[in-house]
Amino acid sequence: MSIIEGNTYNWRLPSPNPVAARRFAKAAGIDLHLAPILMARGVDSVADAHSFLNPSFDQISTPCILQGVGEAVALVEKTRSDGTKVLVYGDYDADGIAGTAILFRALQRFGVIDCCWDLPQRLEEGYGLHPDRVRAARDEGIGLIITVDNGSTAREACEAAQELGIDLIVTDHHQLGDQPSRPTVMINPMLETSDHPMAHACGAVVAFKLAWALLDEPNDLDLAALGTVADVMPLTDENRAIVAQGLKQMRDDPRPGIAALAHVAGLNLSELTAEQIAFQLAPRINAGGRMGDGKAGVALLLSDSMDSAKSWAKRLDDDNKERRRIEAEMVKQAEKSLEKAGNGERKSIVLGRPEWHPGVLGIVASRVQSRYRLPTVLVGFDENGVGRGSARSTDHVDLAQALAACKDHLIRFGGHKAAAGMTVAAESFEAFQERFEQEVTQMWPKEIVRPVLDIDMQATLTSVDNRLVRILDALEPVGAGNPPPLFACFGAYSPPLSRRILKDAHLRLDLRDAKDGATCHTAIGFGMADHLTMLDGAEFVDIVFTPKLNTWRGETTVQLQLKDIRPAS
Repeated sequence: MSIIEGNTYNWRLPSPNPVAARRFAKAAGIDLHLAPILMARGVDSVADAHSFLNPSFDQISTPCILQGVGEAVALVEKTRSDGTKVLVYGDYDADGIAGTAILFRALQRFGVIDCCWDLPQRLEEGYGLHPDRVRAARDEGIGLIITVDNGSTAREACEAAQELGIDLIVTDHHQLGDQPSRPTVMINPMLETSDHPMAHACGAVVAFKLAWALLDEPNDLDLAALGTVADVMPLTDENRAIVAQGLKQMRDDPRPGIAALAHVAGLNLSELTAEQIAFQLAPRINAGGRMGDGKAGVALLLSDSMDSAKSWAKRLDDDNKERRRIEAEMVKQAEKSLEKAGNGERKSIVLGRPEWHPGVLGIVASRVQSRYRLPTVLVGFDENGVGRGSARSTDHVDLAQALAACKDHLIRFGGHKAAAGMTVAAESFEAFQERFEQEVTQMWPKEIVRPVLDIDMQATLTSVDNRLVRILDALEPVGAGNPPPLFACFGAYSPPLSRRILKDAHLRLDLRDAKDGATCHTAIGFGMADHLTMLDGAEFVDIVFTPKLNTWRGETTVQLQLKDIRPAS
């Protein structure tokens, strides 16, 4: 391995071993281009290669190895026999929405006649099961509540359920916290050992396993896959098999809700990928909860008819368009505030405005943090001067620790090292701003370690063709834990006149191996418009990229998606 300095990242280049790669490719019966990529990812045996390249249902563990599943099934069976009403209580993000649909449908199939589902309102109630909702459930005649993607830290809600005689099954995948809840039954991979097959399962997969145990057969793998990708779970081991099989179901036999959502997103379902779920389908499902009501997502996934599904899909698509409009405006406002005030030598960004939409704050905080590379807190205040905020951090600042030090200035807060949320009164905001800056400054390292791009292989642009991209399809599904392959090319010729900015945000340029090279590729750097001036005066560039196929007016060509670029040294 060797490390070289790029523009935004350090590039970690593998030490090529062509002899070992050829030997591995021959033994595993795989293309020579795949061998070094798999080896770089730790897949270096024939058995591992076969398992990785052929994700199957056999690689998915059965529900019986998960604590609490047997007790939960027995409780649901008793509930069915008694005719007790059941509430499935989910979460407003795509993972919780998918899991809610899975478990509600499973209860119907299991014969629980009197069952319903519900989600909290993000902007009014916030995350998780609250005591008031438990008390309302009692008034509705509900005798069993089953949570999806929440409940592990809902201690007060659990206590309310015990007092009212309501059974509670928590299905979740989040950390248990210092004071975990004590429901009637808890199913959470966090109760298992770190090497458990479900150690990195999302909430929808936990719901999928309980549904499987109830019905003695697996159903709704497509929704388990949706939740896994949407919640950015690592696409390795069991998760990889779940997503691969779920994608197959979406392509071959899509439910009306998935088909309708793909249509409004302009996607070809027969070629659906995990990346398209992550960047096209999941944001639309999330948009309902962000803009005020996540229930549209559950209704979409439970739709039995295309007419109903199309109506819900359009609503979610409209919500997503509005979310993007608000997001773009908030990003501009945040950047203007920083330009006007000047951040100087400060190590953090803490901004607040009355009109900022609380459902979009997390996305905007991520964008601001990514651009300025500083821990970022954005707060939107309501008419009563109560601010709800979202925070995103860098690798070297622990948000949970920083916010804990600011607790005297906050109404409440929660989260983890990289992302968090808080509530703060307007009169305490300035004091919080300064205290947070002090904490971040104390944590700030003397020398910042730049983020690293792990390069899979060096390549010439001439070697990057349609056939290579098709070969790389064997790595699908790609995403967290199994990223798209990264290639490095050094000394590529970039005609200066080909360089331009698209939509005020993206860098576009043409690239060849040499000035007279016959092969010319278009390269796109999403969100890399600020890299253009750095290239002034440089005809040759070094790049890190992922090759993709782009079809335009019936012609399919290779397009390079840039991850970093610098003038050639």
